[in-house]
Amino acid sequence: FSWVPSLRRILFSPFTHALLADAATRELAGETIYSDLQVRDLQTDTVLGIREALPAIRGQIVLEGESGLGKSIYVRSLATNSDRVTVFLPAMKCSEGVLPAILLKVEGLAADETFIKSLIYSGGIDICIDGLNEVDPQTVATICDFAERFVHANLVLTTQPMQWTPPSTARRLELLPLSETCSREFLVSRQATLAKDAPVTGDAFERACEDFWAHRHDRAVTEQQRVVIDQTLANPMDLTTVAISISRGIQPDVKRLLDQQFELVQEQYRHERLGSEFPLTQFAAAVYKMRLVDECQISDDFRRELECLESHKFVVVRRRTSPGGETRRWFFRHDKTMEYFILRVFLEDEQIQLAHVADPRFRGVYSLLADALEMHSVHRLKDLLVQHAIKSNDVSTLSAFIDQLDRRCVNPPKDVSPRRRSA
Repeated sequence: FSWVPSLRRILFSPFTHALLADAATRELAGETIYSDLQVRDLQTDTVLGIREALPAIRGQIVLEGESGLGKSIYVRSLATNSDRVTVFLPAMKCSEGVLPAILLKVEGLAADETFIKSLIYSGGIDICIDGLNEVDPQTVATICDFAERFVHANLVLTTQPMQWTPPSTARRLELLPLSETCSREFLVSRQATLAKDAPVTGDAFERACEDFWAHRHDRAVTEQQRVVIDQTLANPMDLTTVAISISRGIQPDVKRLLDQQFELVQEQYRHERLGSEFPLTQFAAAVYKMRLVDECQISDDFRRELECLESHKFVVVRRRTSPGGETRRWFFRHDKTMEYFILRVFLEDEQIQLAHVADPRFRGVYSLLADALEMHSVHRLKDLLVQHAIKSNDVSTLSAFIDQLDRRCVNPPKDVSPRRRSA
């Protein structure tokens, strides 16, 4: 079983769904991998296409990159399209160790710890661990220790930039933002993923994309502002949001992409619910609580709201048919869309802002706070993050906060809406 691939596949075939459940294979079927993504090999300082640099899960690889560049979806595609025994694990499920997390997904002979260890050591099982930046330093250390103990393991780790010491046994690849040419091509290519009822499609969508691209710098006053716009539009996640706005006949505002998208949700909700407002406060509070307990599935208590959010790509649905009928489970499409709602909770309660400075699960929210709070509150929060960085010797959250603050200072908000008020 350890050395014969066909026997391994037979042994693990009953557990294929469990091993890949966290990779969301059905959800992935509606996504497309952009083939021109590029990475920089940090050991050799060479730039390669991602399919050339990482065609399969072989050896030990760390794939680093900013939020929204496509790390997770690419590694999920590797896992789901592999003909080998493969397990996909969110890093938050590895707090007790990588091996225990794998054993929870299998039974019988396949759940024998000694057997699994020999299988990992011989390279007989491929492992993907996603989102190291979302877990505490102890869990990161546990995963790195696993990598260095099983030096022959086929292992891919993904993370956003953070302060850490990667496994010395791993090759490090940095996922790069899209080039200007690729960004333009990617925007037009999103037409294949848009809602079927989108009013702007086909040639009209392509013309609207070209018009947006030609005038994307019209509101920029300085060269620095042009740079900020280009940085945003080099991110596939943000470009997808631009495409959604264009398909709905809305001129995208690069500073307010998710706000514009949520305004469409609110408009649809009012129409379907006879003028009722989307319960943003209650929904945001539920999302915050969900994040606190590392829950990924959104509560069915918000079924009507989730249907609206699904139609505008904030969330995705996974359907499962059984003798009892079809069940639906909703998940956020990306951490960015989850953090959009958690931000509302942080804005309403200053004590919550103070409570999570050491929690890596909320790093993205603190980055959003740098753009959402009044400036006097921003500086007070910055001082708190500096103190935490000094005490913990971890500048990851502070660095992301300052990066966003620098972008805000280059391109300040034009208005002060309720979301920007101080807590």
